[in-house]
Amino acid sequence: MARNPDSPRQAAYDSCYPQHNREYSARLAALGRFTLRHKALVMGAWLGAAVVLALLFPQLETVVRQQSVDLIPRDAPSLQTVERMSAAFGEQGSKTLLFIAMEDPNGLTAATQERYDQLVARLQDEKDHVLQVNDLLADPVTKAQALSADEKAWYLPVGVAGTLGDPTAAESVKTVRSIGADVFAGSSTTVQVTGPPATFSDMIASAEHDLLLISIATAAVIAVILLIVYRSVFTALLPLLVIGLSLAVGRGVLSALGEMGMPVSQFTVAFMTAILLGAGTDYTVFLISRYHEQRRAQVPAEAAIIHATASIGRVILASAATVALAFLAMVFARLSVFAALGPACAIAVLFGFLATVTLLPPVLAMAAKRGIGEPKPDRTRRYWNSVAVAVVRRPVPLLIVSLVILVALSAVAATIKISYDDRKGQPATTASNQGYQLLDRHFRKDVVISEFLVVENPTDMRTGKGLADLDEMASRVSQIPGVTKVSGVTRPTGERLDQAELAWQNCGSPEIVEGFLSRFGLRLVFPDLIVDG
Repeated sequence: MARNPDSPRQAAYDSCYPQHNREYSARLAALGRFTLRHKALVMGAWLGAAVVLALLFPQLETVVRQQSVDLIPRDAPSLQTVERMSAAFGEQGSKTLLFIAMEDPNGLTAATQERYDQLVARLQDEKDHVLQVNDLLADPVTKAQALSADEKAWYLPVGVAGTLGDPTAAESVKTVRSIGADVFAGSSTTVQVTGPPATFSDMIASAEHDLLLISIATAAVIAVILLIVYRSVFTALLPLLVIGLSLAVGRGVLSALGEMGMPVSQFTVAFMTAILLGAGTDYTVFLISRYHEQRRAQVPAEAAIIHATASIGRVILASAATVALAFLAMVFARLSVFAALGPACAIAVLFGFLATVTLLPPVLAMAAKRGIGEPKPDRTRRYWNSVAVAVVRRPVPLLIVSLVILVALSAVAATIKISYDDRKGQPATTASNQGYQLLDRHFRKDVVISEFLVVENPTDMRTGKGLADLDEMASRVSQIPGVTKVSGVTRPTGERLDQAELAWQNCGSPEIVEGFLSRFGLRLVFPDLIVDG
C-alpha cells in the first residue's frame, strides 16, 4: 500500500514504527529524548550561555567598531596608487581625507579667523588621529579655492589616520568633529565634518540605529503571520523566543571569536540578525508543523515531539548545512567585507538549527503539559488539497501563468538604477550630508568628491617641455565628458597660468622652472602629478 504522509493513520503508524519511516533519524530521536528528560538543564544551558557570554565579552557592535576589517583591500590598485602618491609628495595623510566645512552669515571676520587659526593649531597638535592639515586659506594662491565667492563659507582639508571604513578612520572622524565643535562653540559659525570617511562612518551609525527598528518590525510581522496561521498567541511567539535566545548566544560567540582574532565587518550584525530571523523562523515552523501533525493523529505530546525532531530535524539539518557551507565559501572572496561575513552568517545558521532541535522541544513539552500550543482545527487542508489537484490536472497552463507572473516581477529589476553615491544611502540629516549641503550652497559640487590621476615618468619633468606635456595632458583630460575641473601643477586653481606657460616655453632648466613655480606658491615633486576633477 502506498504511503500517505498526510494521513492521520499514517502519522500514528510512523510514530509507532519509526524504523519504517525513511525520514526518521535515530540520532536526532535520541537527542530529542535527552532534551525532554533534562528540560531544565537544556533551557538553563541556553540561558546561562547567553548571560555568561554577555558578561565576559563586549557587545558585538563594540567588537566590530574596534577591529572591523578594511572596507577596501589594501592591495587594491586605487589604494596602492594613493600610497605611492602620498609617499612621493610626503603627504601621508592624503590617503584618508576629511573636509571641515564652515559657514558664517557674518563672513570670515577677524574673530572668526582667530578661531579658525586655533582650529588649525589644535588639529596640528593632534598627532594620533590627524596626519596632515592643508591650510588653504594661509596661501594667497589657494585661498580663492577654499573661500566661497560671498566669503561666507570656507573649508579645511584634513588628512587623518586609518583607511576608508576601518575603526581607526571612524575614531579619527569622531576626534576631528569634537575639536571643530569645541573651537567654534558659542559662535555663529556652523561647522560640519564631511568627506568619504565621514560619510561611511555616518552610514554605519545610521545602519545600527535602523537595525533595531527593522528587527522589531520584522519580529512583529512574523508574529502576526504566525498568529494568522496557527491562531494561537503562544505558538506565534514561540519561534521568536527561540530565535531571540539563539541570537543572544550567537552574538556572544561571535564577540568572543572576534576578540580572539576572527575577522568581522561593519555588516556582520545586520546580516547575522536578518539571516537568523529568516532561517530560525523557517526551522521552528517546520518542527512545530510536524509536531501538530502528530498531535492531530492523537500521538502523545512527548512522542510527537521526539518524532518531529527525528523526522523533520533531518530536513532542517540538511538545509542548515547547505546554507552554512555556502556562507563559509565566502571566505575565499578577495573583498574582505564578504570574506568576514561568511563565517558569521554560517554561525548564525548553526545556532538557529541547534536552538530548533534542542531548545524548542523542551519548551513544547512544558507547554503541552499545560494544554498550551496545541494545534487548532485545520481549516485550510481542503483548500491546499484542491490546489494540489489543480496543479496535477493542469500542469502546463499553471506553469505558464506562474512563469508570466515571475517574469513580470523580474522585469522590475531592469528599472533599477545603481548608484555609487553613498550619500544617498543615509538620511539627509546626518552630519556628513549636512556638510555636503553646506559646501553645495557655496562651492562647485566637485570640491570634496575628486579623482586623482598619478603620472610617473622615469625622466625629470621639471623642464619646459615636461611642464608643457603635463599641461597638454591636463587640457585633454578636461575635455572628457563628466570632468568638470582639472587642477594640477600648471593650473592650481583649475585655470592655466599664462605666466607659467611663458616660463616653460622659454626656460629649459629644471631649477629655473621650479624657482618660477615657487613664486606662485607651487611645487613640483618628481615623479607625480595630481589631476583632480
